[in-house]
Amino acid sequence: GSIALLGGMHVDVDALSAAIMLAALAVGCVAGWWRGRFMAIEIDPATHKPMVRASGAAFAVLAALYVVRTGAKMLFLADADPRAPATMLLNVDFALFGLGVLAVARVEMWLRARRLLAADVAPTPSAATSTSTVP
Repeated sequence: GSIALLGGMHVDVDALSAAIMLAALAVGCVAGWWRGRFMAIEIDPATHKPMVRASGAAFAVLAALYVVRTGAKMLFLADADPRAPATMLLNVDFALFGLGVLAVARVEMWLRARRLLAADVAPTPSAATSTSTVP
């Protein structure tokens, strides 16, 4: 099969390339799950709406991902022809990894916020703010 890229270009995808793309997406999903877990979610006692606050650990995960991505681009794409099929497939891998990180982080935070809201159904006036973070 082949995939269409921006600019109307098509790149043939063999079984190994497809497996690498799935692996990039899977690793991105795992990294996204951990990034989402490190975000602090609180239920506002006045409005009963979830509020997300980035933690230092969530920032550290994001910074580490950026360093790894930049290092991989420098290592693998430093002298590569940008129109070469291998270069394009590697960029697709980076994009799939990023998609996994962003999408799964949001899903994890949504699931956790939904659990917190379900636990906060009958709030009392003296109840403290509910908080959920990774121990």
